[in-house]
Amino acid sequence: MECIKLGADLGAKICLYVAGWQIWGVEKDQALEWSQKCLIEIAKYANDFGIIMAVEPTSMDSNVIETADDAINLMASVNQKNVKVMFDTIHVLYRKEIVNDYVERMGKDLVHIHLSDIDRLPPCSRTNFKLMIDELKRSNYNGYLTMEIGLGGRGIDPNVFAQQAYDNIKSLL
Repeated sequence: MECIKLGADLGAKICLYVAGWQIWGVEKDQALEWSQKCLIEIAKYANDFGIIMAVEPTSMDSNVIETADDAINLMASVNQKNVKVMFDTIHVLYRKEIVNDYVERMGKDLVHIHLSDIDRLPPCSRTNFKLMIDELKRSNYNGYLTMEIGLGGRGIDPNVFAQQAYDNIKSLL
């Protein structure tokens, strides 16, 4: 809850929600139920600050919510008007799924995107993002395209990566 308050103090409008892990000895349904209860409590608190909770399907950071459908189902199950969805393209790429499918599936509930290519390279380094950008235009997406690139690598010049990411995505807009 302190993160919500801090975010509000800093002017944040969106807070990401990663659903957690199903651990040994806990059934998947139980892990999902606990995550739902947690999200409802957080969303009610966040609503007082005008903050949207964005469920992130992330196969690297959760085994409870891994896909667009998982995120959409969690969003619907908590029935809170300030709970929406987001996605990070790298998780979709690692699952060998299609990035523009997530945009189409999430539709009007998509409020935030992290862009990166395989190995957290700048978008369009190895993957064509044109269809995703076209789908974002069709769906009238008005959120941010944030870059989550270069994480964990040594010898990466953040200025070069940032410029490459900007140039690559700008050329598709």
